[in-house]
Amino acid sequence: MKTQSKVLLGVEAAIFFIIAIAAIAWPGITDILLVYFAGAALLVSGIAALIQSFGLKGVPGRGVIIFSGILGVILGLVLLFANPITGTLILVYTLLFWFIMTSITQIVVASQIKGGWAVFSIILNVIVILLSIWGFFDVTFALGVYFWTIALAFMFLAVSKLMQIFIPQAPSV
Repeated sequence: MKTQSKVLLGVEAAIFFIIAIAAIAWPGITDILLVYFAGAALLVSGIAALIQSFGLKGVPGRGVIIFSGILGVILGLVLLFANPITGTLILVYTLLFWFIMTSITQIVVASQIKGGWAVFSIILNVIVILLSIWGFFDVTFALGVYFWTIALAFMFLAVSKLMQIFIPQAPSV
């Protein structure tokens, strides 16, 4: 994996960890900040996915990676410039969708890797998908555990991104 790809994955993972820790540690103040942090994370992640997709010609799932990247850029910009209260509502539903798309992408990548870390990555991403689907169909759940769901999903995605840095045969996503 190229050094540039490792740096981008590391930046994504660091932002995801910061968001996860903030959501757990300061839920009262985190709401508004989370909108802006998530907007920044989505923007960086979207740009990173688009940049990295150029080197993935012929790799299965490239279209999903490009779609995920475009979606990340658009949602990131919307969250950065929306009213924070409106942004919170948008964030709940768009993040659920984004978590599903990003987890599908990570499952595609992990399925091309052999070993226990790949299985662990797939399990983490399936959990993210299940939590996200649950949130779509249960508004009370989505809002009631908003911070924990986001914290866990960002934490799992961060771990998945870090695993890609340290597994040499993993395609860069």
